[in-house]
Amino acid sequence: MSVYLIHGDKGGVGKSTLAATLTEYLIARGKHVALVDTDLRNADLATLYDNVPAVETLVADPRQHQGWLEVATALDRFKTNDVVISLPGNIGADVTAQGDYLSDALKELQRSLVVFWLLNRTPFSIALLQPALETFGPTAKAIVAVRNCYFGDPDRFERWNTSKTRTAFFAAGGIEIDLLELHAACFDATFGAHPARRFSDGDALNYGERLTLRRWLGKMFPAFDSIAERIGVGQR
Repeated sequence: MSVYLIHGDKGGVGKSTLAATLTEYLIARGKHVALVDTDLRNADLATLYDNVPAVETLVADPRQHQGWLEVATALDRFKTNDVVISLPGNIGADVTAQGDYLSDALKELQRSLVVFWLLNRTPFSIALLQPALETFGPTAKAIVAVRNCYFGDPDRFERWNTSKTRTAFFAAGGIEIDLLELHAACFDATFGAHPARRFSDGDALNYGERLTLRRWLGKMFPAFDSIAERIGVGQR
C-alpha cells in the first residue's frame, strides 16, 4: 500500500498539477485512489475528484497537528492501495516537524511512502530538498525528483543537473522524471479553469485541445509506468 507525498515546499512549483496527473494515471490503470488535499485556501483537487467513484477525498490542514491526526486516521480508514497527498507551498518546516509522526503511522499501517519532489530552476528548490531527504530518506520506499518543464526543457535545469545534491541523490537510489509542459490553452481549459476541470474531461475542450491533452497524457503515463514497480503502484 503506497502513499505518494507530493512535496516541493515552494509555492507554484506544480504540486497540484502533478498530483492531478498522478491521480488520472492511477485511475486510467484501473486503481482506486484516495486523494488528500491539504491546500485549504484553494482545495481544487478535492473538489475535482469529490464525486468520482474511483476516488476517496479528504481535506486536511498540515499546519496543525490536528490535520496530521486526521490524515493518519484516514490512512487507516482508506481501503485503497494508492493514496496521493498533495502538500501546499511553504510547508517544509511543518512537514519536518511531523515527519516522525507520519513515518510511525505508515509503519504501523504497513503503508510504504514515496516522496515526489517538484523542482523549478531556482537554487532554493534544490536546497529545500535536503531537509526532506533527511526527514524521509531513511524510511521512504522511493524519492522521486520531478523537473517541472513548465520552467524550461530538462537541459535548462543546469543548477540541478550539475549539482552535488543530484549526484548524492542518485547514489542513494533516487529516481528522476520530468513533468512535461502542458500547452497553456489546455491547462487553462482544465486544471486552470474556474471551476477547475479534470484532465480527462474531454467534453469541455475543443478538438485541438483534446488532441494536445491526449498526446501529453500519452507521454506522462509511460513516465509513471517506467517507475511504477519502484514506487509500488497498486501493490498490497
